[in-house]
Amino acid sequence: PTLALTQAGIYTVTLSHSIPGSKVLQCGVYQESVQIEVFGPPAVTVSDDVFLCESESAVVSILDIEENGADVASVLWSLDGNIYAESGYNQAFDFNEYGVYEISVTVENQCGSDTEVVLAEIQPNPQIVVNSTPANGVCVGNMVEFTAIGADEMTWMLGDIEQSGSSFAFEAEASVEGTVQGSTTYEYVTCSSTVPFSIEVFDLPTAVLDVPEIVCLGDELVGEVLVVSGQPEYVVEWEVGNDEGLLDAGVGESYQ
Repeated sequence: PTLALTQAGIYTVTLSHSIPGSKVLQCGVYQESVQIEVFGPPAVTVSDDVFLCESESAVVSILDIEENGADVASVLWSLDGNIYAESGYNQAFDFNEYGVYEISVTVENQCGSDTEVVLAEIQPNPQIVVNSTPANGVCVGNMVEFTAIGADEMTWMLGDIEQSGSSFAFEAEASVEGTVQGSTTYEYVTCSSTVPFSIEVFDLPTAVLDVPEIVCLGDELVGEVLVVSGQPEYVVEWEVGNDEGLLDAGVGESYQ
């Protein structure tokens, strides 16, 4: 006979043979038994789907394998249909770009195989753009304002100062170098990026003025000024006047 065994297990098959007719009582019945061990394909259970931000890593694990009588012959990991690894019950994956990835693991024994799929949903990190007002530098003691776009929430960090919001205004000191972190929340994860911000801070000028305190009527007034600090190069403006008001004005390091 032909037997169809659809479940794994140990089966006993007994074959009986006897002489037909009345002689069966005289000669008895011949019996022979054989045990058949039936194996099945494996059944694999894996970890849950993955939700991450780009540039992060995940470990996908085989949680359980029901061998169904036969030893595991091979384990094959694939990423989007491409072979990724050919062994291991725990596999690490790096995701450098956002998107949806399909991770599959196939476990095989002599009777067949089982494949399970894990989806990896990778979200983009926010792209932060920072601008400042003024844009090209600020003098010590003046106000400067930074603004940032590209994320739902912004956190500014400058020395011991931490402030939330899309903008950050303060009085410029000798050095302005900080960072802003932008965060965007998706359905399952929150992704963030951190970028630096800075602005050049100009020192105020210090001038040494050389002008005679007394000058005779009709004589020429000659004065000079030396700018000993400050940046960038400053423009020197002269104003000459008396109690009645402004008499003259000029531009340059000397006046006459």
